[in-house]
Amino acid sequence: MVARGISAGAGGRAFSLGDLLAWLRDGNAARPAGTSAKRQVFATVTMSSLPAGSPPMEQGGLFVAVKGEKRDGHDFVANAFENGAIAALVNRVPGNLADAVTRGEVCVCQPHGDVTKSDVPLLFMVDDPMLALQRCAGWWRRSQPARVLGITGSVGKTTTKDLLSAVLAQRGPLVSTRGNFNNELGLPFMLLELTPEHRAAVLEIGISAVGEMEAFARIASPDVAIVTRVAPAHLEGFSDVQTVQREKGQLVAALGTDGVAVLNADDPLVLQMGSRSAGRVATFGEAPDADVRAENVVLRGFEGVQFDLVRHGDRWPVLLPLVGRHFVSCALAAAAAAFEEGCTGEQVAAGLGRPLSGRRLEPLALPSGVTLLDDTYNASPAAMRAALDVLAETHGRRIAVLGDMFEMGAAGPRLHREVGEYVPQRADLLVAVGELSRHLAAAALDGGVETGAAVWLETPEAAAEWLAARLRPGDFVLVKGSRGMRMDRIVAALVGEHAPAEHGSH
Repeated sequence: MVARGISAGAGGRAFSLGDLLAWLRDGNAARPAGTSAKRQVFATVTMSSLPAGSPPMEQGGLFVAVKGEKRDGHDFVANAFENGAIAALVNRVPGNLADAVTRGEVCVCQPHGDVTKSDVPLLFMVDDPMLALQRCAGWWRRSQPARVLGITGSVGKTTTKDLLSAVLAQRGPLVSTRGNFNNELGLPFMLLELTPEHRAAVLEIGISAVGEMEAFARIASPDVAIVTRVAPAHLEGFSDVQTVQREKGQLVAALGTDGVAVLNADDPLVLQMGSRSAGRVATFGEAPDADVRAENVVLRGFEGVQFDLVRHGDRWPVLLPLVGRHFVSCALAAAAAAFEEGCTGEQVAAGLGRPLSGRRLEPLALPSGVTLLDDTYNASPAAMRAALDVLAETHGRRIAVLGDMFEMGAAGPRLHREVGEYVPQRADLLVAVGELSRHLAAAALDGGVETGAAVWLETPEAAAEWLAARLRPGDFVLVKGSRGMRMDRIVAALVGEHAPAEHGSH
């Protein structure tokens, strides 16, 4: 994983070697003296287990040696130094650097010791490199003036983050979570990108186990906590939805008295979190008593969703360029948070109307006359039903290609059956992919899908081959499943068979 952009803007001061030294000196694992290099800004912050195709470390990077399930970052420290890193957080001297340390080509900074050389790569000895990175990021966040807005929930986090970032970007520079940098590894990287020039950090925070949110909230110290919705997701790490509610609510519980909880008024499990906030509560939704709500919602096909944004009796027209009514809730969450940050209604409406890159359910029109609806980013029961609702509004043969939903725990078979029960009247043809999706296909047949209109296939490759032989002009094909199912391979195969003509033309 690589966090890029750790560099100073015009006049700004970014996270540097000197800051790392200061944090260590303040009673955290080591107390090295200052060095002549201490003002050098880290060009990148990098850690082990780099994904394939990651860019090389820039000159002047910090490497964090984290031990994963399959690889130990300590095995890659020497390579990081060869590629320009100037420092590394480690819990031991890597074996392949022992001779370099002896020759003085690498300096080891022991706890409470001094940096004896500043012109060679530095090994900072800590008990736990990942924990050290997290604590350092929390310390850095508290030293920066930017307001931190944390977003959590079972569904809608990424879209809400993107919409809120689009609105707040009108008011000045900000940091916004990229890709999957929303976990115990990604969150500290995003915080370390902050400089005094940034007005805000919009952070998506995901959890998959009990106790994680409390730790993440302590690192992020949010000024605003936004909760989108509580629904069955990641149940493998939680016993039930009530546990999900309790754990997600830790972000709200972390607010100070001047903080704001932005909560979904349409979700009772989210609304109950208001009692855990030491600060104010602002609500969003279509409930008549929500502080920020939507009225006169009209679906405009692939143009998006039109609605009136209403707050305190004022209203602003919005055309949200996202396909699906469920995205209105994400827009309202973003709007409520933006209002709390001082944005005007005009700014909010303009930001919500901006096209988002890589948007979910973006239609992809193929020359063959087939239209793909690619929603392969991830999947949960609620997101599956929302995507099926979008498919139901299309005009043509509606084909749902649905893969397994991961991390559902013991409830997995039941939750797949429930999605299957939702398929009739929303799809004309179902292609279920993966072992758990056997339950989905069976439930769809029991619910009224005609025999022959529901097929189960074991792999994405088999599904792509089956579809390629049967698609015809006018078909609309929804492809969705958990990221680990690699349903994107189906999209890639179909696009390869029928090179795309244009995006979002319908």
